[in-house]
Amino acid sequence: PHVVGVDGTTIDKRFSDITIKLGLSGVVVRWIGVNDYIRVSVPFTYRDRMRGLCGTFDGNSTNDLHLRNGSEVTASSSKFSFETSENAYHLFGTSWTVPTASRLLIPRSDVCTDNTAPSNHPCEMTNSSLPAPSERWRQARSTCYDIMSTTGPYAVCHGVVDPNWYFESCVYDVCACGLNSNCACSSVVAYDQKCHSRGVTNIDSIVDNCGVCHGDGLSCRTGYAKCNVFSDSHSAATGNKHLYSTFDSLLHRFQGKCEYTLARDCNGSLFDIHIENDSPSSAAIHTAWTTGVAIRASGLGFVKVTHSATEPIVFLNGKRLGRPSNNRGMDGRSHITMSNIFQGQVEIFLASSDVKVILFGKTEILVSVPSSFKNRLCGLCGNYNGRADDDLMLPSGESLYVSSMNGSTSAQSVANYHSFGSSWTVHGDDRLILAADDSCQYLNIVPWCEARPKNKKKVEDFCDVITSTSGPLAACHIRTTPGPLYLQCVLDACLQNGSLGFGCFAIRSYQRQCEQLIRKTIGPTVIECSNDPCGEFSPCFQGVTCTNHVNHFPPYSCGSCPTGYLGNGQSCVDIDECDDASPCSGLVTCQNTPGGFVCPDCPSGYFG
Repeated sequence: PHVVGVDGTTIDKRFSDITIKLGLSGVVVRWIGVNDYIRVSVPFTYRDRMRGLCGTFDGNSTNDLHLRNGSEVTASSSKFSFETSENAYHLFGTSWTVPTASRLLIPRSDVCTDNTAPSNHPCEMTNSSLPAPSERWRQARSTCYDIMSTTGPYAVCHGVVDPNWYFESCVYDVCACGLNSNCACSSVVAYDQKCHSRGVTNIDSIVDNCGVCHGDGLSCRTGYAKCNVFSDSHSAATGNKHLYSTFDSLLHRFQGKCEYTLARDCNGSLFDIHIENDSPSSAAIHTAWTTGVAIRASGLGFVKVTHSATEPIVFLNGKRLGRPSNNRGMDGRSHITMSNIFQGQVEIFLASSDVKVILFGKTEILVSVPSSFKNRLCGLCGNYNGRADDDLMLPSGESLYVSSMNGSTSAQSVANYHSFGSSWTVHGDDRLILAADDSCQYLNIVPWCEARPKNKKKVEDFCDVITSTSGPLAACHIRTTPGPLYLQCVLDACLQNGSLGFGCFAIRSYQRQCEQLIRKTIGPTVIECSNDPCGEFSPCFQGVTCTNHVNHFPPYSCGSCPTGYLGNGQSCVDIDECDDASPCSGLVTCQNTPGGFVCPDCPSGYFG
């Protein structure tokens, strides 16, 4: 905080959140700029001394609409009621317009315009570009339901702070904004803050430390670099992938099964982050995904995260944590947050280094570091020196050649990714997750498309909907890079012998990310991708029955291969009956055909 004036007034600015403490009066003003939410706290000594838009502070809410001239107006209820209340609120608000000579913010020459009170609730107003009023009411109430839900994040506060007014305010704002769900957050933040001010601290808040609803706490962290690991195991929604996006934005992939250094402070000892990659033998396609994360950090201690079938399992310095929880490290400032609402999400904050690690279930790991770590890092997340072309740096300091910033699938690139990834294998007693003598394995996957340029072009054209600057997802490119999921789309389809249906998983995943960021529904699909993996682009061999399975990986199963073929139903190989044990007479040459064989006619003089 910065001390201002001799009375001890302080101003504390943290990202977009500003707190002003007026030293002698004890008044505290907090402004969460990202939501335009302002909160004023006054000590009890100001009881019966207050006037203005915040009311009278006399313990009686019925006389809070106290006008500047001393008179009062009465609303029909404490909620929004457009028969009488809106006019009362309007009259009350305009009475507290600051006189020209007393203005502190806007020029005295500016003319104020007090809009007339609306005659109808925004959800009831006629607008041809929006759904019918009944549907607007439904969508707005659904958007604001977090406040009112009796099983939701704020249920524990309902008995202390009445949620009805905040809910009605939220619905009003969402409809007034044209059903933009961003407008709901101000009311959610207001209720969240009110609950905390009344001593309700066991809330599973949906507001992150940047003041963003359902955010990841990183939107206000300017000057930070991020590394992502995209690693999915059982989620049918996002397909099969294991991609890394380094701090310097190089995309690479690595299919090792072992324990690896993800990111480490190589010029110091502030933190060391390890991951465990594995691939169960039951998977139809053997690719690695991340199954465990371990962190050793100054101030925090030791954290280990693995996954059960339904939720993450987190240990802090040997003690298993429950949900919801916000557990402090040894320094009292580092912490681990687990949420009941986002059941797979775990946030780990390392106070001594200002590093944040977020695990989004089994699908993604995000590491955020401040710029003070430039030229200090090493591991699978790269060296963070502002250059992507040397991110494949081995522990020896040697950098392998990078042919593409976007995760090339060429044979040379795959070999370099393998050498780079393997070099960061953690061995013996340095391991934090695996036993010292556990063995390692590399899954050498050569995509089917590499030997078939025409088929690869077909797959790339199919996946271009993600990166197209004129496509339906273009609005998201400036908010979240499309590169990783485009590459995933290509790899998924190519690893499945060119089956375009597997590219659909990545397309739908990017579409969902896009809709969350722009707060707008793009449509049921952005390309002809059926929600059923067995739909238009079946992953099974031609003619083989495909069965859809919900919440399972793979999200489908294939029947038996046709007669004359061997395989698992997804990949079927023609049996060469002529080579195995010729069914034809020795007098003729057996001719193999797809799924069968042909024996030519018997030679002249023979019958059969």
